[in-house]
Amino acid sequence: MLIGSFYALLWAAALAYVVHAAAGRRWVGWGATGLTLAAWGLLTAGLVKRGLAAGHWPLTNRYEFALCFVWA
Repeated sequence: MLIGSFYALLWAAALAYVVHAAAGRRWVGWGATGLTLAAWGLLTAGLVKRGLAAGHWPLTNRYEFALCFVWA
């Protein structure tokens, strides 16, 4: 659930950055940055939850490695 919310927030942030680039509104850029930080927080929480459930740091398959790569 956390990873799915991460993807949704990241897409919303990408859309907000496009609107910011097109309209030039500073507050839209700040909102997009806030969405990006919230998405990063959800990704962090999701990785920790996944690691605790698995009993090890989630780097054992390509999907988990890709999530950790995006996090970094």
